Amino acid sequence: MRSPLVQLLTTRRFAPLFVTQFLGAFNDNLLKSALGIVVTFRLAEQAGMGAAVPTAPAKPAEGDDDVSALKAELARLQEKIDKLGH
Repeated sequence: MRSPLVQLLTTRRFAPLFVTQFLGAFNDNLLKSALGIVVTFRLAEQAGMGAAVPTAPAKPAEGDDDVSALKAELARLQEKIDKLGH
């Protein structure tokens, strides 16, 4: 017996909506990544670096949201340490 979620995803009324949403999100991420790579290569060419930065935008952006709070907290701590040290 299939779970209710699987039954919902495979119904005739919901499956096309699910597939459309999935493909739209995939297309959006693919377009963002491709645009980032093109812009990075163009800027590297203008700066005379050639292909020195080939994989910079290829990093997935999903991890950035997860650690942004940690980055902010570390920046605040670093500012406090700098103030105390000087």
